[in-house]
Amino acid sequence: MERVREQYGIPAGRCIVIGDTEHDVACARAAGAKAVAVGTGRRKLEELAASAPDLLIDDLTRFDDVIRWAGALD
Repeated sequence: MERVREQYGIPAGRCIVIGDTEHDVACARAAGAKAVAVGTGRRKLEELAASAPDLLIDDLTRFDDVIRWAGALD
């Protein structure tokens, strides 16, 4: 996140971490980024939901929905 901020001037709060574990969500939180949890790994959606991601999706087949969601962020 620091490199993105330095190189592109984008703060962590405008970054999005996409992952399939609760650790990815924790990583996003620690960095101050948004978290998208995707149910394509070993974790069930219910387990991912418990980590409170900003967005929880089954898979990335409808990535357009993620882009729309990201576009609507503050």
